[in-house]
Amino acid sequence: DVSDDIEIPPPLEVKLPAAPDLGPLEGWSPPEECAPGKMPVIGESECQWIGTPCPEGDWPAELPEGELRFVTPGGTGDGSSQAQAMGSIQEAVNTVAEDGTVVLSKGRFEQNVVVDRSVNLLGTCARDSVIVGVGDVPAEGLDRGTDSEVLFAPGFLADASTILIRGAHSRSLQDLGIGGARVGLAILEGSLLLQGISSSQNKLFGIVGNAVSGQLQITAKQVAVSETQVSEAHGVPALFSTQVWGMGILLTSVAGELTASFDEVSLQQIGGFGLWAEWGSFQFENCVIQGSGTQAAEGGDGLHAGTLAAVEAERIYITQTTATPLACNKCQMSADTVLLEDNIGLGAILVSDDGLPDQRAMLTTRNTLIRGLSTFVAENVDPTNGFLAGFGMGGLVMGGVLAMERVHIENVRAAGVMAWESSFFCAQEDFCGGSEIRLVDVTILDVQPDARGQMGDGIAAVDGA
Repeated sequence: DVSDDIEIPPPLEVKLPAAPDLGPLEGWSPPEECAPGKMPVIGESECQWIGTPCPEGDWPAELPEGELRFVTPGGTGDGSSQAQAMGSIQEAVNTVAEDGTVVLSKGRFEQNVVVDRSVNLLGTCARDSVIVGVGDVPAEGLDRGTDSEVLFAPGFLADASTILIRGAHSRSLQDLGIGGARVGLAILEGSLLLQGISSSQNKLFGIVGNAVSGQLQITAKQVAVSETQVSEAHGVPALFSTQVWGMGILLTSVAGELTASFDEVSLQQIGGFGLWAEWGSFQFENCVIQGSGTQAAEGGDGLHAGTLAAVEAERIYITQTTATPLACNKCQMSADTVLLEDNIGLGAILVSDDGLPDQRAMLTTRNTLIRGLSTFVAENVDPTNGFLAGFGMGGLVMGGVLAMERVHIENVRAAGVMAWESSFFCAQEDFCGGSEIRLVDVTILDVQPDARGQMGDGIAAVDGA
């Protein structure tokens, strides 16, 4: 019995978390399959042209000002006009005036090109003006450093690339396709505009930006990379080995200053990691990554920000990755408007940090939807024994900070989000100290147990995190 003079408080009002604002990603999925020369673009229901639509004629419909050299497969002229087109792109690059443009007709150009002057390359369209590399890549010359960075032996990219850009100059590459069993495009120095570029079935890397000295600035729009191949000579890329090759796009710095901005990017069925960025400042917008790690024994990340990368990412769609869709290893990343669905991995988002001086790894994500993450199972790993086999979390932190705001996580494994001072990683990679998760307006639904039938937590902080 309750006395009449006892006041019973009203029920508490529960305020549900605010749903993520996905903008153009709300209800969007990429088209089933794009024809050659086209790519998925976030917010568009139909595939879009990669750069300039292909014209009916054999040459670009519009030509730039300045001196021009015209090149066509099998051409024998001096390049002064379309009727007198020459056959060698390299000869055209070497002879055109500074700030001039080498114009390519439709066709297949089986040759390697070095651009070491202020010279632009302009194709007719990315589908029909295709430069195909000649020769294979060197069997040696790649490694990983102590901070996981990608290291190139001197001269490796010069010997391995279909198109090599070097020298402190300003230039552009527009409306071109790049093929062949070599590194597609390597950029070492200067300022470069990429627009309407398609890289397909290249080996080791589709596109590499490697700042060797001075400043390297890359501005890219409407870039598509597909089916990048690993090289058996360099080993199959594995999560804990020294090999991570077969990348779609690699952006790194040896001794220079690197900045890069990519807008409207499509990465399709990449053999290793999709996009890897480290040692620089980066901006990624409107990126679609469909399939990474297709040739990797232990998977491949979708977007991986590495050592001392400062990344701003907005409107990102990632699916069908086989390791981690969105990874921050010793980086600083801010991501807004992100959709990660139907992936395989340890965690949809992974943050790790091995104690870089004066900096903690931190990834802040807002307006993010994570759904459908399957268990990560590496080759030769017993799916019922060991933490690697069982995880498929929404967010996993092993060193560093993961801050989530307006995030929805659904249909994942082991935990919705987890901060873990892992003894395994402390011993293997020094991923130790300060593991932390900050959550505001986060919804977590339908967390399944791991492959061992354990866990199934919404939020977990373990071993001192």
